[in-house]
Amino acid sequence: MPRVQIGPAVHRPSPLVARWVNNFPRWGIQRILDLGAGNLRNSLYLAELGFSLWAAELPAQLARLGPQPGLVPLLDTRLLQRTRLQMDLVLCTYVLNILPPMKQGSLLALCRRNLKEGGFLCLEVRKKGEAGSLNALSASELMSIAHPWGFHPAALEEGPTWLGVLFHRTRKSRKLPALVSKMNIE
Repeated sequence: MPRVQIGPAVHRPSPLVARWVNNFPRWGIQRILDLGAGNLRNSLYLAELGFSLWAAELPAQLARLGPQPGLVPLLDTRLLQRTRLQMDLVLCTYVLNILPPMKQGSLLALCRRNLKEGGFLCLEVRKKGEAGSLNALSASELMSIAHPWGFHPAALEEGPTWLGVLFHRTRKSRKLPALVSKMNIE
């Protein structure tokens, strides 16, 4: 498994990102928005591989990250409400599953807004097990959350504790759910 040096610590990229990255060029993915980038483990890994990256986080997390080397531009998630970045891929690992349903819709609205038509959304979440676990989703739950926003599954992979789905953004314009009237994922 590849590793990324972030300050004094060494981190591994998401298992899903590490598995799928070799397919990104074949899928036409070059420009990536890492939404909810956390400690930048996926952003730095993908940037080192030559992908064009933007990392977006909440203001409090950006403050914790402090000044970063220029390899990956950092964005405040609030700015994404006014942008249309036209990314090939929006990567969102372990974010959707920790949000309440109203904020999940806001997050998906930001993804759709900043993803080009025909682009991809990669959602990785904690996988719901037989015993059930806090902040975990099943594949069918994840798909039912993303479908109303015009995202359709293209690939699915599961690990022992994680679930990842690559969604394709449909080209059809769809009436989005009414809950996007106020988009705010803070």
